[in-house]
Amino acid sequence: MTAHSSILLQDPKLAPPTLRSEFQRDTTDAEWSQLKEKILSDFGNRMTPEFLVPEDLKERTLFWFDVYARYGEAHHIIHHVRYPWVVFKVVDTTAILNSGKGPLWLRRDRAQKLAKKEAQAVRESLRRLARRKNFHALNASERDLLDKLSILPGPRHKVLKMAAENVRSQLGQRDFFQRGLTVSSRYLPYMEEEFRRLGTATEITRLPFVESSFNEAAYSKVGASGIWQIMPRTGKAYMIVNDHIDERNSPLKATAAAGSLLRSYFRALGSWPLALTAYNHGIGNIQKAIQKARSRDLAEIIARYHQGDFRFASSNFFTCFLAALYAEKYHELLFKDVPRDPFQEREVIRLGGTTARGT
Repeated sequence: MTAHSSILLQDPKLAPPTLRSEFQRDTTDAEWSQLKEKILSDFGNRMTPEFLVPEDLKERTLFWFDVYARYGEAHHIIHHVRYPWVVFKVVDTTAILNSGKGPLWLRRDRAQKLAKKEAQAVRESLRRLARRKNFHALNASERDLLDKLSILPGPRHKVLKMAAENVRSQLGQRDFFQRGLTVSSRYLPYMEEEFRRLGTATEITRLPFVESSFNEAAYSKVGASGIWQIMPRTGKAYMIVNDHIDERNSPLKATAAAGSLLRSYFRALGSWPLALTAYNHGIGNIQKAIQKARSRDLAEIIARYHQGDFRFASSNFFTCFLAALYAEKYHELLFKDVPRDPFQEREVIRLGGTTARGT
């Protein structure tokens, strides 16, 4: 629950060293597009109405669905920050990662440097286009960039200048998500039971796919810990968090805490899109964004309010969650050969009264 959530970063220690160049060798772009549209329409009726993909957030959700379900760590998706579904280029570094030349960390570093170089080339091409008086006699790559930006409103030169200032590279997360898919089945039955007990939507038990991909040892640079990536201050309000015991790293106790916190956000804000965004951005910050945007609709807030800390991670958090939720709910169509770990039976004993929490 931090703006530096692992929606954006893949833990390099968890991914396998040998990678596939494509989502599936015999899957064409057209077939993949058709499959993801079918899944995100919830053709199997596996979602409650609250978690159907809103039309005005669909393109953003489609982008993150590609990140989680199609592209692995060999792929760097160079895209527009404000409009992530505008993808300028996908850099495939499979050959570098599978070359066997040097240790894996060094190959990953080479792949990252190539992606940065390609992103800078896109940035420079956009700047050149923005300086042109007209768009005659463009080369193929320039024409491709101009065509991709044609869906955005506004004068072309202004759109190009803004795009040049908003180029970003996103690492594919398929490998990371796949590991989480295997591990998550150890906990999900208990997590769903706990959320039902609390009155929190059970779909939200899939949020750890976004936060940590169910890595119990996940720890962020800002101090968030465990599968729910709970910050220390928040954790102390619900659990024991001190120098000796950190219950944020217990999937069971952290689930109870996250469920209670999310329920309180939902009651305060009135919708799950806002409550989930508050989990990442903070409830006070979301209330400020609602006031500034003069709307309680998340899509309108994203469009109108791009200030302070409410930028890339916060504006994409809910659609990251939706993409992960649909990828897990329809996993048999996307991750056909991935084993699921058996549920780990636990006896839960609830104590009456209160217990002292360490500080």
